[in-house]
Amino acid sequence: MKRRLLWFFGEFFVVVSGVLVAFLLNGWWLSIKESERERIYLKQIHDDLKSVIENVTIVSDEQQSATHATAQLSATAYMANPPVVKEVEKMIIRSLRFAPAFQIAASLSSMVSTGELALIKNDSLRMELGELVSHLSEYNSSNNHMAFSWLVPGIDKMLNDINFSDLRFQLLSEEDLAYLASDTLSGFPPVDNLKLPEPVDVYALFNDARFRADLIVLHVAQHNLNALHKSILEKVESAKLRLETEMKRKGVAF
Repeated sequence: MKRRLLWFFGEFFVVVSGVLVAFLLNGWWLSIKESERERIYLKQIHDDLKSVIENVTIVSDEQQSATHATAQLSATAYMANPPVVKEVEKMIIRSLRFAPAFQIAASLSSMVSTGELALIKNDSLRMELGELVSHLSEYNSSNNHMAFSWLVPGIDKMLNDINFSDLRFQLLSEEDLAYLASDTLSGFPPVDNLKLPEPVDVYALFNDARFRADLIVLHVAQHNLNALHKSILEKVESAKLRLETEMKRKGVAF
């Protein structure tokens, strides 16, 4: 009887030990696989954020140029002696620039929607990345509202005051001309077909109260969009820096 009990307990110990070892090995293997997936996800998110920063920076630079032009034009409109006509025309053309923007970090958004973001072990980083998806969504919504409810109507009002075809686009640099010609929505004619019109009557334009009022509306719209782009850039760049710190700690190249 004693021998049977010893045999039973011995066999029980072997079975239980085997099961525990199997569980431990399985947990160890799963931990390795999850760490590998986390490293892959960190790299994908980093590529996402890098792309968003590059795209928003381009749009922000265009918006900054337009905002600066409307600010210059607003100041010039109240000068006793405005600068030469061609400089004013350059300001007008640049003030009408509009670079639409819609940004989404595809991999990061997918991880949030599927719950895969939980694989990011760093709690503060995971929280910041989750919040960033919400910020990007708000950015897209605000950008759409500001652009199409304020900026585009502001540009339309300006074009009621100024005949688009009267602007001498030849005054612009080749880079600016190429930018305008690449925008299929602007109705800009091929550069080779541009005709040299009569100069805009700057003095009559600046004495028009409606033009000055429309110019202020346009400047506010450009300024607000510019501030929106800079705000999302700060958030994405902050998340990218924190992400890179975690990637360095885990030995993930970027």
